[in-house]
Amino acid sequence: MSFFQSGTGHAVLDNELILFGANEVHCFPSVPCIEVIDGPAEQYCVWIPYVALGTEGVRSLHHERYEGLSPLGQLIKSTLIATIEQMPAASPVEERMLAAAFMAMTRSILAPRTETTSESQKLHRSRSQTIRAYIRENLSDSELSAELICAKFSASRATIYREFQREGGVAKYIAKQRMQRAWLALSHSNAKRGLVRLVAENNGFADASSFSRAFRRYFGVSPTDLLVR
Repeated sequence: MSFFQSGTGHAVLDNELILFGANEVHCFPSVPCIEVIDGPAEQYCVWIPYVALGTEGVRSLHHERYEGLSPLGQLIKSTLIATIEQMPAASPVEERMLAAAFMAMTRSILAPRTETTSESQKLHRSRSQTIRAYIRENLSDSELSAELICAKFSASRATIYREFQREGGVAKYIAKQRMQRAWLALSHSNAKRGLVRLVAENNGFADASSFSRAFRRYFGVSPTDLLVR
């Protein structure tokens, strides 16, 4: 569990890029590689053993993000900061009590997502994972769109919209996946010459110029800026 008080960063988890912003809480089922992007950052982190949460189902979680101003985000960040800051002055008995209280809060937030899953929910999750996998595998296809996905999975546009409502729609999900994959390719490659054009093609863009404009709109920096870091 990680909370960014200030600054920005990114994590790579299962080959997926996850961006961190100030005043955000992120929960991971494992420890990703976190790097600061734009200068110094103030971050609070705690590593929690699965056994302490009392449920193996938490292992199925991929990544949970909470806005710091949301009710849950406020609860998590305030409890996380208070627990970390009070630990050095706590007695052994108080340390155990603080840890138990923090575990209880974390368990109450994460466990409901994993303990009661109906067969219909499992089926929906399986289809959701299949659709998302299909999108990730076809990001280089410039024709990838909501219409194509509807036809591929024999689903109505309303169904697909509901599937990606949390992400703001399937078009935004596709754009996000393309930008994240492009960031990873540009920031983890030793080759520089022709790389922007190649990354553009691999992510469904007609040319390097349109890709560079989209990349700058999304990240606030150009692909070439990233290459020279």
